[in-house]
Amino acid sequence: MEVDEFEEVKVDLRKTIEALSKSEDFDPTLMKKIKNICKKNDRNVCLAQKLLYVQLRRNHCVVRLNCVQIIDQLFQRSHSFRNLVIDDFQTFVDLTLGADPSKPLPLPVSQNKKLRRESIKKIKEWHQKFGEGYKKLKLSFNFLKQIVDFDDLSLINDEERLKQRERQEKLERLWAERIRKVGDEIAEYELDIESWFTRTENMLEALEGNVDSSSFSEEISGQYNILNRRLLPKTKAWIVTLTKAGNSTDHDLMRRAIDIKNRLAASLVKFEALDLTFDTSTDLDIKAEDIKTEKSSDVVQDPTTWEATVKKVTGQDLKLNLQLEDKIVKSEVGDGDSVENADPTPGSSGSSSVPKICLKDIQEPDRMIVDPEKSRFWVSDHREGQVLSMGSTKVVSEFSGTAEPIKWSCRAKLASGKLCPRMDRVKCPLHGLIVARDDSGEVVAQEEKKLIFDQAVKPKAKKKGMKSAEKWDETSRSRIEKKIFSKSTAMRVAKDLKKYDKIRTKDKFNDQFNY
Repeated sequence: MEVDEFEEVKVDLRKTIEALSKSEDFDPTLMKKIKNICKKNDRNVCLAQKLLYVQLRRNHCVVRLNCVQIIDQLFQRSHSFRNLVIDDFQTFVDLTLGADPSKPLPLPVSQNKKLRRESIKKIKEWHQKFGEGYKKLKLSFNFLKQIVDFDDLSLINDEERLKQRERQEKLERLWAERIRKVGDEIAEYELDIESWFTRTENMLEALEGNVDSSSFSEEISGQYNILNRRLLPKTKAWIVTLTKAGNSTDHDLMRRAIDIKNRLAASLVKFEALDLTFDTSTDLDIKAEDIKTEKSSDVVQDPTTWEATVKKVTGQDLKLNLQLEDKIVKSEVGDGDSVENADPTPGSSGSSSVPKICLKDIQEPDRMIVDPEKSRFWVSDHREGQVLSMGSTKVVSEFSGTAEPIKWSCRAKLASGKLCPRMDRVKCPLHGLIVARDDSGEVVAQEEKKLIFDQAVKPKAKKKGMKSAEKWDETSRSRIEKKIFSKSTAMRVAKDLKKYDKIRTKDKFNDQFNY
């Protein structure tokens, strides 16, 4: 009796653990059921640990992630379960961290980082809470410090971590080089800046006596332009670069740049206090109104049109409006959407009119610029650069009726034994006219047709379950990329390009025997 009861518990626990580990969303109800079973006795706890490690060995990263969460829940509550996990701790580390290159984590790749991070986080929490009471857990944690960074929750030799470190070192080298260039520029400009300060101070001191400022106007303007256009922008650029460098910046260099900027800003205030008009124009200033550009149209008109023929005979471009937007449209239609013939044909009644046409329904033909480099056709009639009309003007109108949904399918019997699921209104392109059929696909009598056609086809409900590891990261884009960038497609494209290149160069080098 006891054996049968244990078998029932075993089956129930196995199904519950398997269902929870394979669910995309962690179900707390199933987790509570597992806890209740494990509460009964330690035998069930041992059974749960074995079943969890069976699921933990599956080649699905999401299944392993769910198992880690279940193990953590039981590890926090059961002393027996903690002893079982710690005794086989190496297996847990190999299956969840993927530190051994010979035992990488399974697909999907997008969940590998999450599984590894969550596992390291749980081990860290276990050590903080139970490390003092379980010596083996403490020793295992200290050993893992050689390969695991518990602060960053990642492996020390993790590929992504190494790439991030390389990027950081590259940025540090880049900013160090920029700081070095700023230092060289400050040293190069320092003599010029001091010379500028000396000349400016002497000039300002001369202006402070009853000396006429008009005699120094040209030199004042020159000094002001050097300050406003050269020294101040350069100093601001130094400060911006040193500020963006962050912790890598040279603080002494930053202090020198700020001091130079403050001195230049004080000199700028003194210049503006002189109440003089400075000549800020340069030889390179070009007024916008002096620049005249002639727009040339690349559109080549068709020489066979009526307008081109009139222009060729008379020498004048009449520019007649042969479209529907003429004077009649503007006078009679106004803001409306329809066009009527206001001048009836002679001999006809005044009430006769042409059919109404909505201007918004008129669709102009697409235009294409002939470019052999971008076209998939070889152009040999010297039309390169011309604009061609593709098609003609069309009148497109919206469907004014109501579309009734199709409530029946073809239901013709297929070779596989299934029924054709196509839902066409009148005719199936595979089996002809749609007629009423029974459940086996046979044509029913005429009086039973209406009954079959009135019944809507009920779609079969798809089974819900976890995606396979191979299809977990699959998207419509990735599926298309597999087809487009496959080896056979690349070979076919290369073959076509080689053929087009041969056609392109055949006429150019056919008679040149030097090649």
